Amino acid sequence: MPRPDFIYLASQSPRRRQLLEQLGVRLELLVPAPGAEAAAAEALEAVLP
Repeated sequence: MPRPDFIYLASQSPRRRQLLEQLGVRLELLVPAPGAEAAAAEALEAVLP
């Protein structure tokens, strides 16, 4: 199986990033915008009757 040339890393784990870089994997770290987690959590809430 061919190895990808580039990946998006959604993990904020410094160790995971370090391991991928040691393997020579090019990556871009995806971090949520400030407040995005709260907004996403609120979207999952429902008002009960």
